[in-house]
Amino acid sequence: MDAKTHTLDQFIEGRFKEKIPEEFERMGRRARALYHYTSIDVFEKMLHGDADFYLSESSLLNDSKEFKTGLDYLFEYAKGHRLDLCGITKMKVESWSSNPADEPWVMCFTTEHDSLGQWMAYTDRHNGGVAVGFDFDKLSALTREAYRKWRTGEDGFGSLIFLVPCFYVPLESEKVNQLIQFMFGPYRDRQIALNSIDDDSFRPSLTMELILILSSMIKHDSFRAEKEWRIVALPHSEEKVAKYEFLGGKPRLKSRIFGEREKLRDAIVEVFRSP
Repeated sequence: MDAKTHTLDQFIEGRFKEKIPEEFERMGRRARALYHYTSIDVFEKMLHGDADFYLSESSLLNDSKEFKTGLDYLFEYAKGHRLDLCGITKMKVESWSSNPADEPWVMCFTTEHDSLGQWMAYTDRHNGGVAVGFDFDKLSALTREAYRKWRTGEDGFGSLIFLVPCFYVPLESEKVNQLIQFMFGPYRDRQIALNSIDDDSFRPSLTMELILILSSMIKHDSFRAEKEWRIVALPHSEEKVAKYEFLGGKPRLKSRIFGEREKLRDAIVEVFRSP
């Protein structure tokens, strides 16, 4: 996929402005922020560990239909609109993404800085937790830079990476339809043109990556109160995924996607302790 330009975020910000977090002013500082709810233990590792932050395996998140909702929606849309998916079937995607090295790994955020549901779901009920606020614009810039250099990660295993909002169906079906039309139309065509690759294998592999990214962005209406954003990464490496460690009883992929100098924690603008 293109390592020179990153236009999905521009499309989202231009077409779906209501998804972008609102600007706030606290203690004389203005920013737009996304919040990551987590335990004290994980937060300390983010602040002081060499990983900087951790990605979660998408198949082990709290939504039992994680990824499946988006996949079902996309293939139902494809049938009714003659969408070209290069012959890729839903069964092939499910088989492909069953490998942790190929499935999307995510870090979850929300635009809500004080959500009871988030406190209950994502922090330690006995020891409490934190909502870590990240500057949205800095986070976007870091992600775009990581995307630009995704083939040359410091550990030798770069990850294709996006910062994207979640869309909730059926409530936001029309928005998802616009997103599908863009990603499998102008966006895919532009990536092919920019890469100047005539290999017949490139278009299907690019299409598979877009299916994985899109399916990670779609959730059922029952989760819309979370107002979720995500860093979605495709590791493209069994060796990288093998470096996971267990935190909170789940495998977490240690990540230094942003490099030695630019770290995710540098984008922190505020931290709230759980009630």
